[in-house]
Amino acid sequence: LSYVLSLSLFSLSLFSLSLSLLACLPSLKTHTSVLAVVLPFSAKTCQQLDAPVYGNITYSKISADKQVPVGTRAVLECPTGFEPLDSIHRSRSCEESGRWSGNATLACQDVNECAAIPSPCPAVATCANYPGKFACLR
Repeated sequence: LSYVLSLSLFSLSLFSLSLSLLACLPSLKTHTSVLAVVLPFSAKTCQQLDAPVYGNITYSKISADKQVPVGTRAVLECPTGFEPLDSIHRSRSCEESGRWSGNATLACQDVNECAAIPSPCPAVATCANYPGKFACLR
């Protein structure tokens, strides 16, 4: 009950503050405009995820000032020769708490083409694996 009462008092304080702003700023004609001034500071966003060494993270929504709003989905994209470190969890979502869903690291790892059977190289060559590529050495 005290939590609900505190929340109600907070809402009432915000309304009071909004009305005070309306009185102080005659250019703001509607209550909606005042809320637009007061509330952005309380809007939940998530921090951008660390960029992987190889690959990219693409966001479904992102603002011009690089804010990531709640509901945004971050998806890992790996370049040719790389694959997701965790092939099941390739994305995360920005949740209401302002935190990202899950705890999977969005990262790409090198594909070892030389481990493929049959070898990608002819029998007279040795396969050498490099980040994102391989070479057949004679």
